Amino acid sequence: MKAWLNGNIVEQDSILVSPLSQSFSRGTALFEVLEVVKSHRGPAIFGLKEHLDRLFNSARLTFMELPDSVGRDTLTAAVMGVLSANGIDSGIVKIFLYYPVPEYACVPSDLRVDAAVFCARMDTRSDGHAVRACVSPYRKLDPQTVPVHAKSAGNYINAYLALADAQRRGFDESILLDTGGFVAEGSTSNIFIVKRGAVMTPTLRSILPGITRMFILDILKGVLECAEGDITDGELKAADEAFFSNSVERVMPVLSIDGAPLGAPCPGPVTERVIREIASVIEGRNSAFARWLTPVA
Repeated sequence: MKAWLNGNIVEQDSILVSPLSQSFSRGTALFEVLEVVKSHRGPAIFGLKEHLDRLFNSARLTFMELPDSVGRDTLTAAVMGVLSANGIDSGIVKIFLYYPVPEYACVPSDLRVDAAVFCARMDTRSDGHAVRACVSPYRKLDPQTVPVHAKSAGNYINAYLALADAQRRGFDESILLDTGGFVAEGSTSNIFIVKRGAVMTPTLRSILPGITRMFILDILKGVLECAEGDITDGELKAADEAFFSNSVERVMPVLSIDGAPLGAPCPGPVTERVIREIASVIEGRNSAFARWLTPVA
C-alpha cells in the first residue's frame, strides 16, 4: 500500500516512528478517520471539510503549531493522492499529525510536525448491524481535565478501557457516562436514543463532536423531532430505540443495554429511517445534502 508523508507518496511500510518520539510516548498525535463511499457520482469522501475543520481545531486545542505546508489544500491533495495511488473507491482514510522527534521531556522542544495519510479498502460495512451494549464502569474524560473535543491519541485510553471491559464481559460496545452521571458517548461512537418517535443525543459538553453525528442532526431537521440534551442512565434504558454513529460503521442499532432489550424491534423504525436518509444522500436521491460528499479527483 502507498501512503503520503510530508508531501510525498511513499510505501506505507517505510513510515517509521520511534517509540521515543514525543507523540508516541506522550499521546499527542492527532488524527482523523474519513469514509470513502461509492456515491451515485463515483467514489466520494464523506464530510471532508468537517473532518479537516475538526483536525485543525484539535491542533489549536492541544497547542500544536502547524507549518504553512500543512494546510487544507495540502491535506486534501494528499487524501486524493493516496486514494488514486491505491485505487481505492470504497474504504477509509486516516490522517495523522504528530511530533516525530525522540524526546524525553513532557512538552516537546522540537516543534517539527509530520503529516501522514493512509488509506485502506473496505468493501463491506456493519451499517445497520445490531450491537449489545453495556454501561461502562469507566467515566468519560472530564472536559476540565483534557480537551475532549480534540481527536488526540492520548484521549483514547479512555475508549480502549471502556471497550476492552465491555468485550471481556461479552458485550459488543460500551456506553460511557460523564462525571456528572449523564450519558456521554460510546467508546468510539456518538449515541442517540429514541422515545415516542423523538430523537435525542447528548450535548457536546463532554463528547467528541462526531462528524456522522453532525450529519445525522443535519438530515433530521424538518424530518423528525430531534434535540440535544442531558440523558440520564434511566432514560437511556427506558428508550424505545438507541443507535451509535461513527465514521466507520456509520449507524449501529442497539439491541440491548446491560442485557435488557430495548422497547422496539431492532433496528426500530426511527433507526431504520435514519439509515435510509443517509443512504438517500450517498445514492443521490437527496441532493439537498450533496455538500457532504467530495468527489475523489
